[in-house]
Amino acid sequence: MAPWKWIVLGGERFLMGDLGDVAFVCSTGDSDYRDENRVEALGKRLGLDRVVTLNQVHGADVLVAEECIGGRKKEGDGLITVTPALGVGILTADCLPLLLFTHRVVALLHVGWRGLRRGIVERSVRYIKLLDKSFKKINIVFGPRIRECCYQVGEDMVGELEEALPGEAVRRGVRVRGEKLFFSLSDTVGCLLEREGVLGEVYDTFLCTCCSGKFPSYRRSGGVSPRFVSIAWKK
Repeated sequence: MAPWKWIVLGGERFLMGDLGDVAFVCSTGDSDYRDENRVEALGKRLGLDRVVTLNQVHGADVLVAEECIGGRKKEGDGLITVTPALGVGILTADCLPLLLFTHRVVALLHVGWRGLRRGIVERSVRYIKLLDKSFKKINIVFGPRIRECCYQVGEDMVGELEEALPGEAVRRGVRVRGEKLFFSLSDTVGCLLEREGVLGEVYDTFLCTCCSGKFPSYRRSGGVSPRFVSIAWKK
């Protein structure tokens, strides 16, 4: 298990994971990190040169962070970098912040069911393999997200996933309790990564945004929650 610890920066509490060559930080509480000035200030407190974020659209586009510096914010749901001290940031409020990294490459993804359906997991792995041809393993971090304890879904959503993904991956994520369906983003993602030959270490925060009370949750708030930020960088 990664050495998760709680830290305080600028009067705010954060969850931090020290993963050797890579670090991973998530904000907590009700601070809304859709405010770009807040993200920039956090990046400075973390000692980063800058933090790159995207206009997230629940898609499957993974962009090179170095090509997103300056100008208008680009649309996408994943960022990848090979530059030390360049933070990549994802905003969520129930979706999964998924970190994939090798010795050379750091990729941070915003993964909800729509991104899963559109192939963001598979696309990011192939991108990592292109940028780091010498990699021996890809490590995985599952950040705080709505977990299967709280993520009740409908048959229509499961049906859309079944049309787009391998049946095994969908089955691994679905939980049936009585007449209700619940879903594990991390279990389906894990299955997809196995199919892509990802054989690295797995680190999980095991924190549910909805019922832990530590993070903003879109579902818990009825759709009016702020967004928390997850930032990863190569040291």
